[in-house]
Amino acid sequence: MFRSLFGGMGGAGIDNLSPKEFHEKFSSDPQGVLVDVRTTDEFRMGHIKGAKNIDFYDPSFYDSMQKFDKSKTLYLYCRSGARSFNACAKLKSLGFENVVNMDGGIIQWRGPIER
Repeated sequence: MFRSLFGGMGGAGIDNLSPKEFHEKFSSDPQGVLVDVRTTDEFRMGHIKGAKNIDFYDPSFYDSMQKFDKSKTLYLYCRSGARSFNACAKLKSLGFENVVNMDGGIIQWRGPIER
């Protein structure tokens, strides 16, 4: 989806990876932080194991994200990849060095889902 628009890199230094690439990179990064930016209700319907739920639409989203170490890689996903891409762009502007978006979101995810 966004890969075709941004040539695999989402602009502003954001890695925009396929679900398979996203999983491979996250799985090999023990210091990485997996963040599901969907609403709490969406998260409860099913999420990737180990994900922290921080709702992009919540007014405290950026305050919550500021608690993470800016030098660690943040792996963000949402339903389709749009919210998480926007969140990645904003986080980059706030000084986060490494942010990764899952292109296509959880609807393209073929791995296990935790409920």
